[in-house]
Amino acid sequence: MAIWKNDSLIAWGSKQQGIVSRSTMESEYIAMFKATNHVLWLATIEEQLGINEWRPFVYCDNQAAIAIAKGGELSFKTTRFMNIKYHSVRDEHTAKRIVINYIKSEDNLADIFTKRTTDTILINHRDCFMESFFTLEDDE
Repeated sequence: MAIWKNDSLIAWGSKQQGIVSRSTMESEYIAMFKATNHVLWLATIEEQLGINEWRPFVYCDNQAAIAIAKGGELSFKTTRFMNIKYHSVRDEHTAKRIVINYIKSEDNLADIFTKRTTDTILINHRDCFMESFFTLEDDE
């Protein structure tokens, strides 16, 4: 998971899921649930502090998980054995408190924390981090 605010990475992490998933879709759906909880918590804190209001974007690289979260037809057959708490992602999306978008795996920055990557992908993501760093130094 990687959480960005404007152009800054403000939180990141990876942790092995404490439950056994029956499919990649279920695993990604659970990860989307955890990311949604984090970004909504941050949005709530900022709202209470009066900093600014924003509608968080949650990106996922699994289209089946996105379809389930957006209320797709796959839902009953593939999620009937999942814990009901994970479906709060769908509720948050329906209530328009979050926006769920697809991101290609090679563009998914969070994957460098959890998956084996190629040199090209790692260099592209490194450049993403370093671009912000060098821009800050040049401004001084």
